[in-house]
This record gives sequence, C-alpha cells and structure tokens, in this order.
Amino acid sequence: SDVQPERVQWIWDHRIARGKPVLIMGNPGQGKSMLTIAIAAAVTTGAPLPGSRAFGPADVILASAEDALADTIRPRLDAAGGDPSRVHAVSIVRRGDRESFLTLEDVDLLEKLVIKHAAAVLMIDPLMAFLGKADAHRDQDVRTAISPLAKMAERTGAAVVVVVHMNKQASTSSALYRSGGSIGIVGAARTAFLVAGPPEDPDRKVRACVKSNIGPLPPASA
Repeated sequence: SDVQPERVQWIWDHRIARGKPVLIMGNPGQGKSMLTIAIAAAVTTGAPLPGSRAFGPADVILASAEDALADTIRPRLDAAGGDPSRVHAVSIVRRGDRESFLTLEDVDLLEKLVIKHAAAVLMIDPLMAFLGKADAHRDQDVRTAISPLAKMAERTGAAVVVVVHMNKQASTSSALYRSGGSIGIVGAARTAFLVAGPPEDPDRKVRACVKSNIGPLPPASA
C-alpha cells in the first residue's frame, strides 16, 4: 500500500522503456550495432523512432568493445543524423595508477556517468565483453552480474540496452532460447528483440520484439 502505481515511460513506444533493461540479439553481421546507433542518434536529437512519439533530446552512454570510435561508430552516428556531443563513450576505467577494461562490476562508475550527463540510455555492446569474471553460461553468475545493472536503471531512469550474439542451437523452436549465454540474460530483459534477415533477401533486415513483460508485443518492422 506504500507503493504508488506508475505508468511505464517509453523512449521507443512498447520497445524501449526508461529504467528497464532491453536486449537486442542476432547473429553477426545482421545489424545489431547499427540499430543501437540509430536509436542513439534519434535520442540525441529528439527525433521520433519508427512507430513512436518523439523523445529527447537526451544524452547516451555507449560502452562498445567491438567497433572503433573514429572509423565506425562516429561515421555511423553521423550518417544516422545523431548529435555526437551527446554521446559519451567509455571502455577503460582508471583505478589508482592502473587502467583496466570496463566490466559490469563498475556499475557504480556507470551510474555516476548516467547521472552526470542525465543520460536516457546506456548501451552495452556486446554484453559478453563486459561480464568480467562472470561465466556467461552460468545462470547464477549472469543474474549476479546483471541485477545491479537493472537496479541502477531503475534508480536513474535510464534504459539499459544490451547486445548479445545468438547461440548455435538453430533447431530450437523459440527465439528466446537463441540468445548467447545463460537464459538469465533474456530473463532479466523487460523487452527483447531479434534482428535478422530472410535468407532469400540478405540485404533486408527485420527487427522483431520476441518478449515484453511491460506491454503488448509491437509489430515487426524492416
């Protein structure tokens, strides 16, 4: 009775919600990272995402382990019409005199960055690169690593968008079980997306929402 009901606040209607973890999964080369940059570009300029109302402009924190900032991320952001002054990239953290690669154990640093820039979105691409010592295939390890991140999202109101590759279990009947690593990754996400292309048209990519705990499943779109 002490808890007051609240409406879900959407950055991208029925797809990305403020204060919630979001999963984007797909095989390599299917456009997962391109989708995250397109989302970042829209958030930084206040442009509406497809099928949604305008949100922003707001800042974005980007933790990327695979794409170079100068020759990949920045050109993609420019091509998508984003505002680079509102995107803050982080991958290396300093501890005293030592520098080390960012992991989810640095959630306190991520929270400080989100608060400092009043960021609406934190993007982690790909999740596996930032798990540190956690075993991505052990459910307990994954939930222990992701739970503080989800709590941080709830406290700050920032959406946490994580990217994962798909596993090789092509025979499974549900896309929810194709995410790489433990099922705990999908379990922690409040919405989850699959990015893929039909075999007969490899240049065409489709994004489909395969899970939502906070609203109706939106239609797939190219």
